[in-house]
Amino acid sequence: MAYHFCGSDFGPLVFGREILRRTPKTILTFEVQQGDSKSLDQKKCTESCFWSLGFHSIVKNHSRFGRIGLFFDRKNTRANQFCEQIQTISFEYKPLDKRAEKNVCITSFEAQVLHEMANEGLSDTVEFRRLARKYIRRAKHAHVDSIFFLEVIFGEEKTRNILQHIAGSQIKLFFPSDFLGSEFFESAVSERKLEIVTGDGVGFTRMRAEKILRTKLEKSSIQMDQ
Repeated sequence: MAYHFCGSDFGPLVFGREILRRTPKTILTFEVQQGDSKSLDQKKCTESCFWSLGFHSIVKNHSRFGRIGLFFDRKNTRANQFCEQIQTISFEYKPLDKRAEKNVCITSFEAQVLHEMANEGLSDTVEFRRLARKYIRRAKHAHVDSIFFLEVIFGEEKTRNILQHIAGSQIKLFFPSDFLGSEFFESAVSERKLEIVTGDGVGFTRMRAEKILRTKLEKSSIQMDQ
């Protein structure tokens, strides 16, 4: 089965890396750098498709104390709307520790610039680490036990390792790519096929895609958006 991921940044490729890591032979199509996230095709898989599923899973299975942080870029209006809506929903929550909250406690954290740096492949820089510490420090002060990064680009392997190191061992980090269902890892094809449609330059897209997917790509596999 073929899967189609779409996003306003290079985030869809993070989903691809997770699938390829477990299912090397598969058919995947990505639309990256597609502009305003509000206009993305709802019939295709976007990071927002996994927000509700991921949050419910964190509440039910992972949060030790019931204190969860939602991390997103200030300009991501869709993420901001999700954070507002999630505050009004009830959850299947059972405290996992005697010190846990009686009810789920949700705190939203807006960040600036950090998302753009991660998207451009600059997470392994002093400047990114400094900014990440600044924002994650707010989560530590709020005593959250889990942080859900709503932008999937933060789940790029190098980036998530850096963020986890900054957050420390007492805070669990989660990303939309953590909540791909088993159906995404079922493949009956005999060879790998990857196609990327980009709203950015082909050369830069290829460089970022190879780094995120951790595989070499043919030039013909990347096309400019028409």
